[in-house]
Amino acid sequence: MAGSWEAERRPRILQSDAAAEDSLEPSAAHRFDADMSGATVEFAYKKSHSGGFQATLEAVERAARARGFAVAELHDIRKTLATKGFDIRPLSIFELTLTSTEVVSAMDLLLPVRINVYEEGETVWVAALKPTLFCQVYPEHELDELAERLEKDVMAVVDAATGGN
Repeated sequence: MAGSWEAERRPRILQSDAAAEDSLEPSAAHRFDADMSGATVEFAYKKSHSGGFQATLEAVERAARARGFAVAELHDIRKTLATKGFDIRPLSIFELTLTSTEVVSAMDLLLPVRINVYEEGETVWVAALKPTLFCQVYPEHELDELAERLEKDVMAVVDAATGGN
């Protein structure tokens, strides 16, 4: 049973096609047709990091704090699943909140922001869902401006942590 989750589930969720990896463009695994119109929406922002896994975790934490985020939680998914008999590649998920006192109640729908750090082959990736995606989920809350601002900050964290790769 060990490893079956990785073999069956991970490729559909985290792996991208070789052409997308080479160009660092999001793959089809990072797009979806939000309104069934045939137009796809990029829902993930990801960049590779040339350092090791632990160095990447430290870089994400530094970059997040430098941009006004606090690390609410850091989930070591590999460690958690190992206790249940599953052996997967390193995967950690940061949950980030804002340290600003100007957080408005509508922002609760967008927070915490999650940034994933994972290994795929020999490459360490830093990825985040784009907060603007939630504007389509909660259109009645008119989150566009807040989500766009938050998305710029999240993308800046990913860029800073990866050296802009």
